Amino acid sequence: MESNIKYLKLKIFEKDLSISKLAKEMGMGRDTLANKMKNQGENLKLKDIHFLAERLALTDDEILDTFFIRKEKKIGFKLREQD
Repeated sequence: MESNIKYLKLKIFEKDLSISKLAKEMGMGRDTLANKMKNQGENLKLKDIHFLAERLALTDDEILDTFFIRKEKKIGFKLREQD
């Protein structure tokens, strides 16, 4: 699963949080959370995503755009170019 980690980090910053604080709230070490966020968040588990979405008060669209990159956006653009 590919995630938009840059946007996630922005939302963390906007809420005046840190990776360390979030990790503690999630019951894990800072390095563990940082490692889960590496490689576009491929190691984030559904329970991690659920916690982050609630803690950061993400909207449904933000959740989809952050944690579940929509492939149709890329495909949709190409289809419109061909029309």
